[in-house]
Amino acid sequence: MNYINTELCKKCGGKYCCQQMGGTFIPEQFEDLTVNGLIEAVKNLKLSIDWYEGCPLGSDRSRTLYLRTRNIDSPVIDPSWGGYTCVHLNPDKGCDFTYEERPFECQKLIPKFENGEYKCYIPKQYKATKAGLSSRWIPYQHILLKVEDSF
Repeated sequence: MNYINTELCKKCGGKYCCQQMGGTFIPEQFEDLTVNGLIEAVKNLKLSIDWYEGCPLGSDRSRTLYLRTRNIDSPVIDPSWGGYTCVHLNPDKGCDFTYEERPFECQKLIPKFENGEYKCYIPKQYKATKAGLSSRWIPYQHILLKVEDSF
């Protein structure tokens, strides 16, 4: 389902989404989940390797890597969380990505204007928390570790 509301987003300017953090991708959005394929995606799509501290599924893993869009002036390896603007936010037209190219997290954002404030939310069924989205990358940790080492 496409939740884009261009008029509402234009008025807000991304204050509660794009100006807070780059959005998270899920593995199903990549055609090539090999080390080389993901290295190219990181370079070409301006992505960062981020992580969830620990394992969202409870194993003894110290961190769980995942991919999200890079924040302005941030490095490829970037565990920061919140308060940074996505590199793909274009002040004139909004997101540089088409809807289909956008990170899963961004595709599922629903903009709202309530009680005089702009807000965004993601329906709970998408499990679009840091824990929920990073857990989808668990089967690819061995690959993401090699991608991380290449930067």
